[in-house]
Amino acid sequence: MNAKTILLRAGQYLLLTVLYLVCFMLGGLLRGDTSALGKTPADQQWMLFPALILVSLVDAGMVMLVVRRSLWRGWRLMLGVAVSLYGVMTFMSQIEVIWFGPSMGVPASIIPGLFLSSLPIAFVFVPLAVWVLGSARPWNCVDKAARGAYARLQMPALQWVWKLAVIAYLIFYFGFGFVVAWQNPALRDLYGNGANQAVFDWWRLIPFQLLRGVLWALFALPVIAMDRGPAWKTAIVVGLWLALPMNIAHAIPNPIIPDATVRLSHFVETSTSNFLFGMLITGLVLWRPHHKAQTALPNPVH
Repeated sequence: MNAKTILLRAGQYLLLTVLYLVCFMLGGLLRGDTSALGKTPADQQWMLFPALILVSLVDAGMVMLVVRRSLWRGWRLMLGVAVSLYGVMTFMSQIEVIWFGPSMGVPASIIPGLFLSSLPIAFVFVPLAVWVLGSARPWNCVDKAARGAYARLQMPALQWVWKLAVIAYLIFYFGFGFVVAWQNPALRDLYGNGANQAVFDWWRLIPFQLLRGVLWALFALPVIAMDRGPAWKTAIVVGLWLALPMNIAHAIPNPIIPDATVRLSHFVETSTSNFLFGMLITGLVLWRPHHKAQTALPNPVH
């Protein structure tokens, strides 16, 4: 990579970070009135802007990584990344807020705003990122496989059943939840020490987390399909994709989780477990004992 290319990528990254920050602020307008939650602790107010810059840098970098490695182009790439990003960053986290909110004192009235707030990031920022990175144009020269016949996700129906069952998600979720997060006394206090059986009853919580495991896999599939491999690199990208966009937001002080140590515990817990889970499901989806081993696809020229 020469100096000109490095400067180009650095400039694109800086521009994407600014665009992400603008879209994040636009999302704040959609969030609506959150006064029912109270205010961010006064001693953490100074952290708001630096944390927002950090979130913008990380999320813009993740989108740039996925788009730059993608075999898809144009509207297909825009839609695939947007839906996947909204899923892993917002949908998966907010359904947990719905589930655990009663034990945390989160009013139901703010939930719709939490779902709406990241729409500008997913459906405005992502298309802009694809355009900035030059992936909105058709390929100049590319192998037929990379134009649309790329078939990473083609597999017999029975394989979909066991690969999307992802029982292993329960091991990661509850294992890291207990070993990392639940060891923090402040975190246990926030969740009422698990006393609310409507929330923490095992016979309800386990099916809910199984469903989340399947949803994680579904939201990861576009990135698995579009990434140009090899499989081990795809696994790392997908692991980071599931780990960072949702969890880096824990850096931002907020009235839902006012204690910084609780946010840190959640970040370590969920980013680690999601990273490992993302690598696992990528391996399961791409593993073909019945097919010839797949090699890395050619890098398209653009």
